[in-house]
Amino acid sequence: MVATVVARGLLDGSGRFLPRAELAARVGAVLTADESPVVVYCGGGISAAGTALALTLLGREDIALYDGSLEEWSKDPARPLVLGR
Repeated sequence: MVATVVARGLLDGSGRFLPRAELAARVGAVLTADESPVVVYCGGGISAAGTALALTLLGREDIALYDGSLEEWSKDPARPLVLGR
């Protein structure tokens, strides 16, 4: 399963994580998916760290953060990259 979770969408107006129920609704099926581990990434690894923390707070324990993220991955033209949806 591939899911898009926007890190900024997990925070309230003061920069704190949303209440638990709302946070769980935002991450949706990522919490209950059977695939393991959940791998999070972003452009440089910073936003993905917040997403990983949110998933951990909600009880998901099998999270891997690709800290090189898209910036590192896209430097190698031999690596697959699909653009768009």
